[in-house]
Amino acid sequence: RPPGRDGYADKSLQGVSMDDEQPRSLSAIVELRQRCEDKLKHDEAKVEFLQSTLERTGQTVGEMESLLKAFKQQLTTIERMMAPVHSETALLTRARFNMQSVLTNVQQLEKYYSLSERLSPVIDQGPAYKLADYLAAMDQIEQGLSYFKQSNPNHQDVRKLRALRRKGQQALEVEFEKLLERFSSSPDRDKIMMALEDQEIELEGGADELSPLSLVLDTDTVETLCSIVEWLVRTEDHSQCLKTYIKYRSSVLATIMDMTRQLSPLTPASKTPRTRTPARPQSRVLRRASTSIRRKDSKSRRQTEASLGGEEDATGAYTRGTDPVLQHIRGYLVGARQEFALAEAIFSEEELPIVLRGLLHPSLEALRVSIKSNLEIAGRHLRNQSFFTLLNVFDVLGELHHKSPHYAYVLREADGNLMASYQLITHSVAEVARSITLEFQDYIHSDQSKKLPEDATVHELTVQSVKFLGSSITYCEAVATVLRPDLPEMKSGLEWLTGQAAHDMLADWIRPAIAALQSNLSRKARDYLEESVAAVFLINNYNYIVHYLQSERFNQVLGKGALHDVEALQQLMTKERDRYEKVTWQPVLDSLQHESVSGQLTKKERDVIKARYASFNETFTKVFALQAELSVPDKVLREAITNRNVELVLPKYKHFDEAYRHSGFSVKNPEKYLKFTPSDVDSSIRHFFGVM
Repeated sequence: RPPGRDGYADKSLQGVSMDDEQPRSLSAIVELRQRCEDKLKHDEAKVEFLQSTLERTGQTVGEMESLLKAFKQQLTTIERMMAPVHSETALLTRARFNMQSVLTNVQQLEKYYSLSERLSPVIDQGPAYKLADYLAAMDQIEQGLSYFKQSNPNHQDVRKLRALRRKGQQALEVEFEKLLERFSSSPDRDKIMMALEDQEIELEGGADELSPLSLVLDTDTVETLCSIVEWLVRTEDHSQCLKTYIKYRSSVLATIMDMTRQLSPLTPASKTPRTRTPARPQSRVLRRASTSIRRKDSKSRRQTEASLGGEEDATGAYTRGTDPVLQHIRGYLVGARQEFALAEAIFSEEELPIVLRGLLHPSLEALRVSIKSNLEIAGRHLRNQSFFTLLNVFDVLGELHHKSPHYAYVLREADGNLMASYQLITHSVAEVARSITLEFQDYIHSDQSKKLPEDATVHELTVQSVKFLGSSITYCEAVATVLRPDLPEMKSGLEWLTGQAAHDMLADWIRPAIAALQSNLSRKARDYLEESVAAVFLINNYNYIVHYLQSERFNQVLGKGALHDVEALQQLMTKERDRYEKVTWQPVLDSLQHESVSGQLTKKERDVIKARYASFNETFTKVFALQAELSVPDKVLREAITNRNVELVLPKYKHFDEAYRHSGFSVKNPEKYLKFTPSDVDSSIRHFFGVM
């Protein structure tokens, strides 16, 4: 066919170019035509096949529609026929279910009516043998009683079941008490001490939360107690169970507190350390003279010098952390944490507060009484002005404050009132500590003791005051907190002062105390008959105060103010040293006036020289006798005063002695006047202040 006829184009011709200039051969054209005709025949046959298939499919669809209509009619007929059968089957099924329910109820009823006979052997056997079976039997008894209460409350088995339940409950309570008594007899001493040590190590390390303590009872015992309690608390009256637990475990807690208190290697608070006045050493005088001044041995001298050097002498004051009450507080925290962990494992959230309240309240009350007794002892020391032993109050206050968050975790789980009681205990200790600090200032101001050290050494008031102030710096935060003006309003919890605020508050307390001490010492010095002794007394005391103010401990609190205080005291020392030199040596130096002489002395000149020698001998001997009985414990200060004395006297005496010793002023009795060589004067001065 020609291309394009009937919209058909032979694909085999598409690749033939009509513009081909070369002529095709006839055979190629014939061959192409033959292929096109073959292709056309094939397509025609295919079309005929498709048409016949379509006709057969249409016939089949028609037949299927007829079949389906017939099948639907048959299903409708069958459904109408089966409806009565279905109704009968539903009735039979419902009847079968009812019969099964009746049979089950009958079996249940049979179980309840024979319950007392079946469970009586189990209840008689007791809970110690098989606790799980015993508790299951008790549950069945409860179910039986519940059934009879609803359906047949007058049945004779009700009385039997009630008797079994009462017997079983009593047996459980007895078993519960036996277990508690067996495992609560005596706490393990080593475990308690290890727990106490671990607790303090954690707290010293700055732990915000303490590690949970392991249970003091083994796992099987705890599970047994927990199972018994779980059943008993479901009964109407389970208070006996809680009372029994509180009875035995509170005794354990009390034992722990007593144990930790007794194991404390501490000094009883009733023993009051006494401070002593620094003693002067034994002295050697030029000539024996009657004196009432007590001599101290060289050992006391060394102790005094060690104290001035910053060391604690044998008379040292209260040692920090040495009060048994501290161990009482620590032991209570360990015991409370231990009992809290055990009770939490045994009791539910509803019973836990009741148990903890019964457990912890008596022990907290015992702790309160212990602290109150400690405060009463402190009050007696306060009235006796024994301040060093009062430092234990600051130890107790710090212990209560720093452990407050950990106590709160346990006590608030029990009862908010317990934590309030703990805070009131802390506040009462703070009030006593405040009285101590304020009373101490008043004591320095108002001390009227007339007893003065005869050797003009450091006064006991100075030693006690300065050392107490230094010891108070150890408790800087505690002392600063109790000095707060708003302390009386802090009954619900102390607001602890720390850092620079604490240093400033403490400095404001120390500076007036130092000023009051200086003023009191000045008043006391006026009671000395000898002005030179009064001067040495003030020099010793001022030097003692300066020595401590220059220490790192005081500088840390007072800061630049310490330098100002030291300079003021050093100026007072300089003034007193000038006064000492004037009143001590002026009469001696007045007798050492001399003029150059030559040739034969007249009688008048000889008498003048004799009078001057006699005056020097008399005044110098008196000065030596007095100064040898005095004491300057500080070695550096003693050497400085001695060297200054030598500088004042020795050069003038040398000039005086060189001018007159060989002048022939005394021919008959020269030894009566020439008692001291310059070497003797130097040696005598260097033996002032009891120096051997």
